[in-house]
Amino acid sequence: MLRFLFFQVSDIALLTNTERTASSLVCQRSSEPHPMIGHLMGTRYFSLDEARATLPQVKTLMEQIQTARREILRVRPDALPAIEKAATNGGNKATGELSLHALRLEQGVKAIIALGVTVKDIDSGLVDFLGLRNGREVYLCWRYGEEELTFWHELNTGFAGRRPIDEYVQ
Repeated sequence: MLRFLFFQVSDIALLTNTERTASSLVCQRSSEPHPMIGHLMGTRYFSLDEARATLPQVKTLMEQIQTARREILRVRPDALPAIEKAATNGGNKATGELSLHALRLEQGVKAIIALGVTVKDIDSGLVDFLGLRNGREVYLCWRYGEEELTFWHELNTGFAGRRPIDEYVQ
């Protein structure tokens, strides 16, 4: 657990510059998403009603994730030197704080995934519910800060392809 957590904390620390933020739990040496992102087991399809009924839980968990993310960004400048010294058993209050917030962020992401929802981007709080539209798989898309689940997109178009939910979404 500690090794995994250290990997997470160091990745988050490295991600925070002008192009990247403590966000996407993406492996640094690969464009592949971190194993935490996406479905853990099997495929779950959400009806529009089921997705909307699950949304309050997702909102609560995403608030936890966003709070942890903000705290990671706040603590990171003080923790980075201690992380670099951690290999020699060094450390300080900031690294402990960073570890705690990284754990909260991880718990929030895992809890959303356990609901059957796919976490797409932590920075923007973007999640997708796998659903059906005219019998085809689509994503019902929600972003942190939106009041309701009102958009869908094709599996291969992503956020840029979002469209308002219509009568064909089941």
